[in-house]
Amino acid sequence: MKILILALASTKEPYLADLLVQEETLGSISNPNVQIYWILGGAHEIKLDKQRLYLPVEEKFPNILEKTIMAIRQLNKDLNPDIVIRTNTSSYFNLEKVHRLCEKLNSRKFDFAGYLETYKQPTDPDRPIRFVNGSGIFLSKNATHVLEHMDFREYLGTPDDVAITLHLEKFGMTPISLKRNNICYHHLFFPRAHIRVKSWNNRSLTHHRMMLVHKFATSRNMYSKLQTVLEIYRLEVKSVDLSAKKVFNFAVNLFLRRFKA
Repeated sequence: MKILILALASTKEPYLADLLVQEETLGSISNPNVQIYWILGGAHEIKLDKQRLYLPVEEKFPNILEKTIMAIRQLNKDLNPDIVIRTNTSSYFNLEKVHRLCEKLNSRKFDFAGYLETYKQPTDPDRPIRFVNGSGIFLSKNATHVLEHMDFREYLGTPDDVAITLHLEKFGMTPISLKRNNICYHHLFFPRAHIRVKSWNNRSLTHHRMMLVHKFATSRNMYSKLQTVLEIYRLEVKSVDLSAKKVFNFAVNLFLRRFKA
């Protein structure tokens, strides 16, 4: 089975640092079944340079969907993957677990899968849409073939991950819900296949989370893994401005086991 992880990235500041940290960590792992490519815009023509795919798309946020479609089209042509995982530079993947998860998904003859969230439409907030979050969209071969021919202009103004979900559902495809671990001060750490390390207001924290999760994944013994888990919690406690409300939220998640994972 050939699995491709496509990480949307940018060489513009402040996003370049995200790319470099993910390349240094996730990009350093070799797995015969899983290959990683970083998708970049701003090129004059399509160019594959080692694990970076440069596309002739202007590098700006509204063009994420266009970059996704173009990247899938090109890599389907060049590499013919069985499964594509569309992600970004604030997620970490355990490649061995990703391979096992994809084998299970394939055995279920899945269409697409990922962490499900709810989107409230600005024009119709009473009819929310369930969609696969863009931090990790697992796409079957059939789904990538559908997306190859998707016209991004039909979904202008719609978030890219919502647009992908809506478009695949138009073709009778149904998403499968997957668990994802979110590293945060009020979530417990679980070493799942997909771990989201994003901090919305502290880019340095995102980088430190990425490096620690990588350290955990590559540690050879249980003692060093336990040490790394303690480092992760120490980092979260150190980085948060604790308040009574935040302490209460953590207690609820911990004792009532309502943490998102």
